[in-house]
Amino acid sequence: MNRFVRLYILVIVGVLFLSACNKEESFPVYLKLENISVQVDRNSTESFNAGLKDMWIGRGGEPIGIYQLPSVIPFYPADEETFTLAGGIFDNGLSVLRRRYPFWKPVNIEISANPLDTVSIDLVLEYFEDSLITFAFEENFETGAIQMESNLQLTPAVATMSRSSNDVFQGSKVGFIEFDETRTEFEYISSNAFALPQRGNNDIYIEITYKNNVAFTAGLFYANFADGGDLNEGIFLYSPEEWKTVYLHVNDSVRELPTGTGFQLYIRALGSGEAGGFILLDNIRIVHFI
Repeated sequence: MNRFVRLYILVIVGVLFLSACNKEESFPVYLKLENISVQVDRNSTESFNAGLKDMWIGRGGEPIGIYQLPSVIPFYPADEETFTLAGGIFDNGLSVLRRRYPFWKPVNIEISANPLDTVSIDLVLEYFEDSLITFAFEENFETGAIQMESNLQLTPAVATMSRSSNDVFQGSKVGFIEFDETRTEFEYISSNAFALPQRGNNDIYIEITYKNNVAFTAGLFYANFADGGDLNEGIFLYSPEEWKTVYLHVNDSVRELPTGTGFQLYIRALGSGEAGGFILLDNIRIVHFI
């Protein structure tokens, strides 16, 4: 046998032997993303996942991917791993616009596991501290007067908003709008105007948790009195079977207006014209960095 052929065979046998010795190390560990939610606010122990869609994951300081919830992610282990997990949303409710939500803290997790282990991640994401973010508007319908009022002249055709303890999302109350053959119009705006950052790269989001069988839109009304009007984001929100949370990204619209403009949140709908039409609302907020 040619000596070069013998040498080639010896090399192949050596590689196969080393591969067999390291076979166990080639098996992955599985990261199970299942029980992950978001804290309602810093004053509550309740959490929800109605708007949490993805986890943005990094490993050792490097991004490795965006994973829809729930997911099981394989990775090859080292002695000890540091993973960074950050929550993601559908920007403006659109699944094609996946974005890491800027107001939730990323979480670092140390993982030490053996090949073929499954590591379950149970995690509650939190908002950043009050020193970093602020809520220009908040309404959770729990106590006090509702911080929104009708923007329409009250007639038999106009639906109004009240509190309800039926089919609540969290807490004990939700906002309730009822439509029927007579009450077919609805438009509420925040009772007071508020300021929003109009310069720089500050993100501004409207957060709304809802359940409904009558589609509605939400956006900002700008009140500079000379030529005030809508900043309608054009998103029709509809979810008759389950509670959902939408995150409306409005900073581009806000920056188009003169500095010093006051803003009001609005919610608008045309009813179904049939008995049983409803909109349920909770945790309406406008958030941005300070």
